[in-house]
Amino acid sequence: MKAIFILLLVINTVLAGWNIFDGVSDQESNAGIAVTERARPHLPSLEVLTKEQLDNLKVLSTSNTSDPVFEELCSMVGPYKNLARADILIERLSALDVNAQLETLEIPIEPAYWVYLPPLPSKDSAYRKLSELQTLGIDSYVIPKGNLSNGISLGLFNEYSGAIAKKEDLEAKGYAVEIHEEQRTIAQNWVVAKSSESAKITPKIWSSLISGQENVGYQQNFCPAVASLK
Repeated sequence: MKAIFILLLVINTVLAGWNIFDGVSDQESNAGIAVTERARPHLPSLEVLTKEQLDNLKVLSTSNTSDPVFEELCSMVGPYKNLARADILIERLSALDVNAQLETLEIPIEPAYWVYLPPLPSKDSAYRKLSELQTLGIDSYVIPKGNLSNGISLGLFNEYSGAIAKKEDLEAKGYAVEIHEEQRTIAQNWVVAKSSESAKITPKIWSSLISGQENVGYQQNFCPAVASLK
C-alpha cells in the first residue's frame, strides 16, 4: 500500500514538471516569433496578377516595338561641269578600292512665277486676244499645249514680287490674270558612292581628293533623296 502511494506521488511529480516545461517552451516559441516579426517589419506583399492584367502587359510590350527604318547615306562630290575631272576622281577612288559612279541629278532650284491669262475657248479667240495685247505693247504669246493651252503667257519672273507687280499692272488695264508657281530643276553631274563604299576612306582623304577644284564640294545626303540637294 505504501509502495503504491509512493508510485502515485512520483507520477504526479513527473506530470507536473512536464506541464511546467511545456508552458515555458510555448512562451519561448511565441517570444521567438514576436522577435522575428519585429526584426523585419513592413515587408511588401506579393500581388498576384489576374489573367486580364497579364494580357494587358503583353499588349503593351508588343505594341510599342517597331524596327526603325534608316535610309542609306551616300557620299557625293560635285557638281561637275567638266566630266573629264569627274572621271579622274572615279579612277582615283577605284585605286582606293572605292566604287563610285557619275550620276546626272535633277536638282531643285528656286521656283519661277508665271503670269498668264486663263485659256480661251478656242485657238482663234486666243490669237485675237494676243493681237489686242501686242497692240498695247504688252509682251505676250499664246500657250500652245498643256493644261493652259490657248491661254496667254505674260511673263516668267524669278521673284514673286515681280509677278505681283505685273499682275496688278494688267488688272488695272482690265485683264483678269493669274499667277502659277512653276517648279524648276537643273541637271547637275555628281560622283556618288554608297555608304558601304565611302566608309572605306576617311573624310580627310575625301577632302584631299578634291583639293584645288573650284566650285566642287563633298557632302553626304540620303541616297533616295539626292535630287533634293541645293
